[in-house]
Amino acid sequence: MAGRGQQVTERDRSARALRRLLGSLHSSDSYGLVLLMIVLTYVLATTLAQRWAVTVLLVVQIATVWLALRTAQAPRGLRLVANGLFVLTAAAAVAHLVAQGDSTMPYVFTAASVLYVVAPFWIVRHIAYRRAVDQETMLGALAA
Repeated sequence: MAGRGQQVTERDRSARALRRLLGSLHSSDSYGLVLLMIVLTYVLATTLAQRWAVTVLLVVQIATVWLALRTAQAPRGLRLVANGLFVLTAAAAVAHLVAQGDSTMPYVFTAASVLYVVAPFWIVRHIAYRRAVDQETMLGALAA
């Protein structure tokens, strides 16, 4: 009988852990959604080959970095500066969409690079000051 009770407890624990993980994927204050957005960005970057794909990819990167900075509780001043970079990145994405040739590619590459350099620093900083290692700490470490 003790084996059956222990088996039910294990299933309950596993079910609770799965519910917490799924909950973190749709919470805007969780690194689960950030991680999901990063995976989406990589999938788009590796599967889309059309000219307009660069614009779509940059828009997804903007959303991903914005969410990462919000989740990492980056200071308001940094987020305001990042918002300015987001506008410049969006402008580079639109310019790439309408320009002939690859003359805007260096600007697009620079904009994307700046976005992905800023976010990991703040994610690592945020999880380093957490009091305990929990699911959010692990998701944040994966996202960084």
